[in-house]
Amino acid sequence: MYAARMYRARSDDTWTAARSAYEAGEPAESVCERFDLGRSNFNRRKAAEGWRRADQSDPDPIDLAFDDHDDDLPDMDEADFADFAFRRMTVEARRGRLQAAQGWSRLRDAALRQMMAAEREADRLDAARSRRARRDSADRLDDATRVSRSIQAHAQAVLAAARTDRAAALETTPPPAPELDRLDSPKPRSRADRRRQAALARKRGPP
Repeated sequence: MYAARMYRARSDDTWTAARSAYEAGEPAESVCERFDLGRSNFNRRKAAEGWRRADQSDPDPIDLAFDDHDDDLPDMDEADFADFAFRRMTVEARRGRLQAAQGWSRLRDAALRQMMAAEREADRLDAARSRRARRDSADRLDDATRVSRSIQAHAQAVLAAARTDRAAALETTPPPAPELDRLDSPKPRSRADRRRQAALARKRGPP
């Protein structure tokens, strides 16, 4: 079991500092890592509040004569469209066209939902790749452990066989022949002992 990732709300001061760092030119990845922010939440707030980096060009001016029923919208991704819809919503609200503003608000929310869905899918794929990598690593470790145990068992078997052969060889080796000196009387250590030994030899006669 792997520990679930924990999320917590960030303060307004943290988001203000993160926005300032991003708009000053710091990359989004660095900002999220430095302030411990989720990338999905960062992108949603960036799109919702219209954050723009200092090194980015100014957005195209909004065409106030834009026809709400015109389907010829510029080609843009979800984040750009969310920003575009937010600006259109603001313009329409200022002009008192609340119904049109609500329509752009719904489009903006739809774009943000698509961003969230895409990010969740990317996170799911990253998590799946991470789990697969961990499984592969665990499988390689298991294989290495099995090989190590097999080598150890083989070495123990060879050592046991060598000990058995050595014990069998010792059992079949005949005992050494007794020395002739051990059958005779002990060698005399003094002159009197040597004389007694010589007298016994004379009584026995020649062999």
